[in-house]
Amino acid sequence: MDAITTGSFPEAVALRPGRGRDRWFDSYLSRIVERDAADISDARRLADLPFVLRMIAARNAEELNTTDIAKESGIPATSLTRLIHLLETLCLVRRIPAWGTNRSKRVIQRPKAMLLDTGLAARLV
Repeated sequence: MDAITTGSFPEAVALRPGRGRDRWFDSYLSRIVERDAADISDARRLADLPFVLRMIAARNAEELNTTDIAKESGIPATSLTRLIHLLETLCLVRRIPAWGTNRSKRVIQRPKAMLLDTGLAARLV
């Protein structure tokens, strides 16, 4: 369980569990939003990025239902889709396409979304 909540960022692994590691994750998330996301995107709702990341972390590896997240968060679905795409570009989130075993049927399930670092996911939840 310690390895899962630590994650795989070398800086986080080097820190002891507790406040120091929590501060590192908080600082990392703040840097991502303030610097990296702002540098590569002109999205208007960048302030909502940490909240969207928390919503995805709470539903880690579940079907990505943007309609439900939009209702819960009050963020318009179009903005939410752009923010999720931005999180993918930042290599924080990955969408896993829906798939089925029957090749002749159309796949109607939604893709799943997951945070790529378990430590960050644990901190956000």
